[in-house]
Amino acid sequence: MDQHVDGKASLREVMSSYPTGVTVVAASERADAPFGLTVNSFTSLSLNPPLILVCIGQTSTLHDRLIASDNFSVNILAGNQGAVADRFASEPSRERFEGAAWQVGTLGVPLIDGATAWLECSRYELL
Repeated sequence: MDQHVDGKASLREVMSSYPTGVTVVAASERADAPFGLTVNSFTSLSLNPPLILVCIGQTSTLHDRLIASDNFSVNILAGNQGAVADRFASEPSRERFEGAAWQVGTLGVPLIDGATAWLECSRYELL
């Protein structure tokens, strides 16, 4: 490695070069009120039982709403969905689904059209 990490800004720069998948984690308080945010801190934990881990910062404006939701979706974005990732990372939360193509999953959670894959999840544990 040619870079020396000496602080928060440097760590951010180094980590931005680490390729990772991008997801949108989404939930809904009711059918017409979806909310979600871009998350790249996502991993599988177990196949039996099937468990995943999603990390949402406590300072996120949607943190409390997400942890209050029993069900949520993880939309694994396709390579051509950079604009979707940007929208869910930067737009005010109430505007993120405006104009977005999505559908309601069997658990009542938003599923973003064009995603490589969707996971409809029920919360197992909060840490």
